[in-house]
Amino acid sequence: MKIKPKEKGRKILALKRTFGIIMIIFLFNSCGTQKQFSLSKTKPAILPEKVTGTVAIVYLENKKKRPLRGELIAVTNQEIILNCEQGLTKMPLDSCSHIKLLISKAVNNRSALTAWAVALPFTTVIHGLISAYTFPLNVIVVVPTIVAINSNYKALYPDQMSKEVLAIFARFPQGMPEGFKIN
Repeated sequence: MKIKPKEKGRKILALKRTFGIIMIIFLFNSCGTQKQFSLSKTKPAILPEKVTGTVAIVYLENKKKRPLRGELIAVTNQEIILNCEQGLTKMPLDSCSHIKLLISKAVNNRSALTAWAVALPFTTVIHGLISAYTFPLNVIVVVPTIVAINSNYKALYPDQMSKEVLAIFARFPQGMPEGFKIN
């Protein structure tokens, strides 16, 4: 049984209409309200937050020593206190050539965004012949996106911030609490 050209055209037209209706449904579905995270309805004990200082990489004036990496505990006028592999370490600010702060990840769910970014160019298959143009454009967009997803927000002291701003990123921004001893 052969399909007549007229009948074939009607089937394709019906398929295009169905696809258009599905796309309109998805478009209007995305316009709906989303469930919002509310702090007033959530108890603070179950919030997914850690109270720690920012990760700091301290580059010393003495270039023979390797940089120290750890949590920034406190900053005073003359020194910083870092919690690194050796434990709590005090070091004079004068001995630091610069300090790199890794403030936060660029995104919270790196694996999910990476999966979507990798899958995106392959969705151009539905474009037909135009996919020869849209696939490379999608790849051009996806590659920088994947690089950005896997990076951190960084800041440098003293190039980008003052000592006072550096102290804000410490676990104890106003200095070490009284009675706290460092060995």
